[in-house]
Amino acid sequence: QSTWGISFHFYSPPMPPQLKMPPLGKLLSRLEIKASKQLSQNFLLNVAITDKIAQLACHQDKNPYFIEIGPGPGALTRSLLNAGAKKVIAIEKDPRFLPLFEDLIGESGGRLSVLISDALKVDELELATKTINPPEGVSVPVHIVGNLPFAVASRLLMKWIHVTKPASEKPVGCYVASMTLMFQKEVAERITAKPHSSLWTRLSVNSQNAFTTEMGSIIRGGSFIPSAKIDAGVVRFVPRNNYQVQGVDTHVLETVCQSLFCTRRKMVRHVFHQYGAQGEAVLAASGVDGNLRAEMLSWEMWQSLCRAILDHDFLKVLKQPHEAK
Repeated sequence: QSTWGISFHFYSPPMPPQLKMPPLGKLLSRLEIKASKQLSQNFLLNVAITDKIAQLACHQDKNPYFIEIGPGPGALTRSLLNAGAKKVIAIEKDPRFLPLFEDLIGESGGRLSVLISDALKVDELELATKTINPPEGVSVPVHIVGNLPFAVASRLLMKWIHVTKPASEKPVGCYVASMTLMFQKEVAERITAKPHSSLWTRLSVNSQNAFTTEMGSIIRGGSFIPSAKIDAGVVRFVPRNNYQVQGVDTHVLETVCQSLFCTRRKMVRHVFHQYGAQGEAVLAASGVDGNLRAEMLSWEMWQSLCRAILDHDFLKVLKQPHEAK
C-alpha cells in the first residue's frame, strides 16, 4: 500500500464554485496562531491530502451533510466544501480559530456553521438535527469526518459507536451514515485489524461489531505542522446492517471487552476465575472454552459470553473489578 494508495472508487458530482480564500499558512502567521501541545494539535495544511480525505468522505454521496470534528484552522473544511458538501457543521474546541472561519462562512454561501465546544460533550446528531431541520419523519444521512486529536480519539470513537444504529434500522431524523477519521497509525491498524491477529484488541471488537472498517491511507508525520513524530492513518467506517454481536447493547460489549482484554494473552477462564464461583458459573453457562484468549473469540462466542453475563446479572460485577475475589 502506497502512502496514498486508496482503493476506493469515488463518485464525482458536479463541483460547486471553488472557494476563493487566501492560503491558510499566511493567515495563521498573520494571526500568530501556533499549534497547541495542550490540545494535541498538529495542523494538516497540505491541500492535496485534505482533498483526498474529502473525496474519501464524500464517497458516493452527492452533496452530503458533514459533521467535522476538530477542524483547527479549516484546511479539511475547505476541501469538504470544495468537494460539494451541502452543509459542514464544524465543532472546534479552540476559539482562536474563529477569525479564520468568519470569512469562510460567508464565502461558503451559508454551507458552513461552527460551534466552539468540546466534541466529547456534544450530541452531534442532536446538533445536526437542529442545524439541518429535516422534515418530520425524514431520514437524513450525516457523515462524521475529522483529523482527531490523538489524545481523545479513542474516546470519541467509542462515543460514536454507541450512537450509531445498524444500517437496517435507518432511524428517523439525522443518523450516522459513515465516518472518515484520522488516528495515530497504530490505532488505525488496530481498528482495521483482522480477527485473531496480533493487532486484534478491544477497539477492534467494538469498532467492527458496529462498522465495516477500511484503511484509506497512511499520512506521514512530516505532513503535519509541526511535524508529528508518528504517522497517521485515515479509516473509513460504514455501519453494518446488523451488529456482529446481535441483541447486545454496545455499552455491554464495551464493558466485557475491557475485562477480557485487560491483560494481553490472558486466558478467558482466568478473568472469570478471579470472581470466584459466580464468575465460573457465568463462564460455564456461556459454553465458551475458558482456555481461549480474548483475541481468539469468534463473534458467536462474544454473543454467548455477553448473554450469560446479562442472564446472571454479572455486568455490574465486571464494572467493579476492584471488588473481585
